Amino acid sequence: MLIASCYENIVKQTLIDYSTRHHLEFGRFTEGAFSKLNSRIQLRDLRQYCSYGSPSILSHFKDKMARRKAFYRRIARVEIDKAYEQLLLWRHDYAHAGKKNTTIEEAVRTHKEGFPVLLSFTEAFEKFSP
Repeated sequence: MLIASCYENIVKQTLIDYSTRHHLEFGRFTEGAFSKLNSRIQLRDLRQYCSYGSPSILSHFKDKMARRKAFYRRIARVEIDKAYEQLLLWRHDYAHAGKKNTTIEEAVRTHKEGFPVLLSFTEAFEKFSP
């Protein structure tokens, strides 16, 4: 699924940008280390990547996620973390078993519901970038 590929690129570029702001060589190392991210962007992976940066980044990500989850649950009755994970599951099913178990409309709606997870991730790194 194209949406999940875009998500992978967002995660990878966030990590590279953060590392490069610290030191050019660190950015190059990070680019090589994450060149084949291969859909390792589940929520547990995002938390792990935040912890690589610093405990403050992880804490900020968790805080952002908690606030966004509460907001979307209250306003739209949407579980952003579940929507995000659902997109990754559809991508996995399609990539590894050729299963097409969603429609374009459903995928777009789920993307809109799950994208705040990536916003929380990128904002956590931006807040603590040098």
